[in-house]
Amino acid sequence: MLREVVGRGVRLTFVAVTIGLIGAEGMARLAKAVLFGVEPADPVAFTIAAVVLVTVSGAACYIPARRAARVDPVVALAQE
Repeated sequence: MLREVVGRGVRLTFVAVTIGLIGAEGMARLAKAVLFGVEPADPVAFTIAAVVLVTVSGAACYIPARRAARVDPVVALAQE
């Protein structure tokens, strides 16, 4: 259960980060055309941003899933 919840969250995160990086590349090129001295593609900044987002998203999926996995299903259903 834990692996399924975290796996779905991480897959969704990778899709979102990929779309975001493509959009960021396009916006960086637009910023270069409009602003002076802006590099169109800084791979270090893009990589750091992607790693931070994936890490935070992974933690946001893992921590609640781990807590939910600790609960006994019989106890959870009895409280309903």
